[in-house]
Amino acid sequence: MRSPGISVVIPAHNEEPTIGRVVSALTRLPVVDEIIIVDNCSTDDTGAAAAAAGAQVIYVPELGFGRAMKAAIAAARNDLIFKLDGDMRNPTPAWLERHLSCLEPGVGLVKAYWDNSEDVMPVTNLVVKPALRLYLPELAHIKMPLAGIYLVRKKLLKVDDMPDDFSFDLDVLVRVARSGQKIVQTYLGDVFDTLKPVLHYVPMATELLSYVRRQGEVARCTPAMLIMAHPDDAEIWCGGTLVKILSTGAPVKLWILTGSGKRAAEARALAGIYSNLTISLMGASELHVHQESEAAKKIAQSIDELRPRLAITHHHGDNHPDHRACYEFVSGACLAADRKNLPDALYMTNSYFQAHRNFAPNVYIDITEEADLKYANIRLHQTQDTNHWIKMARQMDKLNGAKCGVKYAEAFELSNLYVMPRARDLF
Repeated sequence: MRSPGISVVIPAHNEEPTIGRVVSALTRLPVVDEIIIVDNCSTDDTGAAAAAAGAQVIYVPELGFGRAMKAAIAAARNDLIFKLDGDMRNPTPAWLERHLSCLEPGVGLVKAYWDNSEDVMPVTNLVVKPALRLYLPELAHIKMPLAGIYLVRKKLLKVDDMPDDFSFDLDVLVRVARSGQKIVQTYLGDVFDTLKPVLHYVPMATELLSYVRRQGEVARCTPAMLIMAHPDDAEIWCGGTLVKILSTGAPVKLWILTGSGKRAAEARALAGIYSNLTISLMGASELHVHQESEAAKKIAQSIDELRPRLAITHHHGDNHPDHRACYEFVSGACLAADRKNLPDALYMTNSYFQAHRNFAPNVYIDITEEADLKYANIRLHQTQDTNHWIKMARQMDKLNGAKCGVKYAEAFELSNLYVMPRARDLF
């Protein structure tokens, strides 16, 4: 049986002096099926030089490192992706061979590190590594988190959800780590790239620091569980927060208390987009049963198994009777679950422009970057008036964003239900 092929992907912006040498170094390896160069708004002959060396060239007209990488990975036909930069001055086939020697079952990413006496790596050493120690300490052991040479399994990446900017390679590292796959580091010796002026790194440092901070905030509240009344409730009321958590690769469980037939199929379509999302539907009658019902016990059992750090449900004072009933249903499940497994926080969602008087939001989640995906996911529910719900959700998210200084945000009220004492704890 033929060994799996390798797709080499190289984003490039004005790399005419070096790109041909980089491509030629890898064309000698029979395991390399294709070499994809993404010419990202070059003003020189980068694309022509890459094509002359034997690469497939894709042109991305909008500047952005992440945009270039997303185009390259989407076009790649193999699961194994070898990525390197187009400005390498001493490329060698040994780099790929070294990565392949580290690839074993359960390894999702082989990440390179190297020596470069010419480069003090200011962004890596002064921005990213300190930020990882503060926000994502589980990745603090990575020697070169920004290293642009790595071998990754494409199936672990959801490119449509990944950033368009310089944080793309860092997002690869975070996603693989959260997928449960192993990350192996490999040493390449001396590696020399084309140095840029210091001011070139300022916007890069800003984007990377912002990314690490956001991922640290999300990491503190995952894995997560959502318990909603209807098939489209998660997308409408907390869809941006849901996408933000799913983008980290953390496991998310969504319980939907009503819905069958076409509505159930629409709900399950979301799980087809996000591999770390599981959905369970209970059927229309479950809202009316006692909190000691089998369904409540299933949710309690699910809490004990997942041990979510965050749970989200409807508000107990919501205008919609099904939403209020859902909260009561969740209260029964929380009281039935083992206390040590209860989430660190239980968020109650906003709804209908905060029309119910009891809603007192004290948590706002910035969903500016996730808003478009949220509204696209609402469109999965074609049996509903999606234009109406998207318009309402957009207005509500914009209103919440104005309250906390961002473009779009979702509002929640933190519930203290899960810290209530139980009868057996009093004896």
